[in-house]
Amino acid sequence: MNPAEAVTTALSTLVSVLGLWVLYAWFYRDYRRDVFRQHLFALRDELFDMAARGEIRFDHPAYRLLRAAINGFIRFGDRLTFATIMLIAWSTRKDNLPQALGDEAFGPQFDKARETLAPEIQAKLDATLKRVHICVLNNILLTSPVFLVLMPILSIVIAVVILVSGLKDGIRVLRADVYGKLRGSFSTLDSAALHLGAAV
Repeated sequence: MNPAEAVTTALSTLVSVLGLWVLYAWFYRDYRRDVFRQHLFALRDELFDMAARGEIRFDHPAYRLLRAAINGFIRFGDRLTFATIMLIAWSTRKDNLPQALGDEAFGPQFDKARETLAPEIQAKLDATLKRVHICVLNNILLTSPVFLVLMPILSIVIAVVILVSGLKDGIRVLRADVYGKLRGSFSTLDSAALHLGAAV
């Protein structure tokens, strides 16, 4: 390869990398933010519909807490990164942040508020909260440059788990495992989202 070809190759590589960065930094992240918020709006609408059908009162503390948390995630959830959630997970395990927050933490308030509800309504609220968490986790992973770079390796791991466990069971096992490991982090995130959502 002569020097002119080497320079041409280097320049075309640089332009390609810059083009990929522009696509990721502006277009893809904006697209993911819009998809993330739309999913949260849909979950908030489902919660509203539950109250409109009379399954839960609009002024019930559990309804107000969950709605405020969803509003908080709509406001700041798109700014969460893979590094942020790993830092929160580490801090939560090290310092037990949800316990340190005490009565201000989302978890204890939500658990106490939902005690007065019928078991089937409690289950619906829990399912909505879990879907919010899955939505946040999906957004964090799908907008993380680290995750996108590691995607080929993770695809192999996921394929092996799915082959061993079967398609539906494999996906369920992976999702439950990741969600279980990050549950304490979500408790801290829920408290932050509640604080931001209540300020709306």
